Amino acid sequence: MNCKTSEWLLGNITGNLGGNAKIGQKSNFLKLSVAQLSKKEQAEFDVVVDKILQARKSHQDTTVLEYQIDKAIYKIYGFSETEINEIESV
Repeated sequence: MNCKTSEWLLGNITGNLGGNAKIGQKSNFLKLSVAQLSKKEQAEFDVVVDKILQARKSHQDTTVLEYQIDKAIYKIYGFSETEINEIESV
């Protein structure tokens, strides 16, 4: 998962110890699902990730590429528009 989605998700299943420290129960983490991608879907992610890695080597902005991954993740996990707005506000 990407940073915004992970941060949002972890914020929903963990408690806050103060500052940036989080605490979570094992039972909550066991409820998390991991999408099983087809080879085609995985290949599409691989292409974008490779582009991001190449762009970072030359210190180029990767914001647009990273957002492509965000949108794909939202679709794969079936996030609602409300959830997407929450994630984007993180």
